[in-house]
Amino acid sequence: MISLFFVLSSIGEVIVYKDFRNQFTRAVTEGFIESIKEKGSQRIPPILILDGKTYVSIFRSGLYFVAVLAEPNLSHLFIIESLGRIAEIIKDYCGTLNVKAIRANLFLVHELLEESLDFGIFQCLDTAQLRPLVHYEPVVVHNIKEEVGFSPDAIFDLGLNFLNQISSNAATKPIAIGAQKQTEQRNEIFIDVIEKLNVTIER
Repeated sequence: MISLFFVLSSIGEVIVYKDFRNQFTRAVTEGFIESIKEKGSQRIPPILILDGKTYVSIFRSGLYFVAVLAEPNLSHLFIIESLGRIAEIIKDYCGTLNVKAIRANLFLVHELLEESLDFGIFQCLDTAQLRPLVHYEPVVVHNIKEEVGFSPDAIFDLGLNFLNQISSNAATKPIAIGAQKQTEQRNEIFIDVIEKLNVTIER
């Protein structure tokens, strides 16, 4: 379906890069980055063909979510819709959608991509269905203002929690946990004890 996926900041910086089929080198991002710089303040069209490669992209919260198609005759509208769902999934798990949130949750984002796509084919694009499959707890970025068309990196001083890994409670954990709730959380273990008896009665 798609050969590779990457996320760019509004200034053309690669934040996430995931190659599914090894069809192209990492240099494939450079053509799209140059297009961003040439356009300046103008938006890149959602479908862009450069050097025989088809780029499909969406722009969300100052970030470009880009897919390079493995075959040029795929449904562009479906790819655009799927990229939108990936952006929503990342926002659901990270709590917000900006450069700092994605960088702080890079392992989580890669895990989401691994579970959402298999060899470049979209498999699961539903946040609730992904919850039992994801084992990294999100790093909560405390954002003051939602990012709209620009990166707040130089404006806001955002606090970060540290990344840790959880195991059995991944299916029931909240998608984004606040810092206050994390400090108040108690360590608890719930165990179901099931007994099975085989009884033979002789008369």
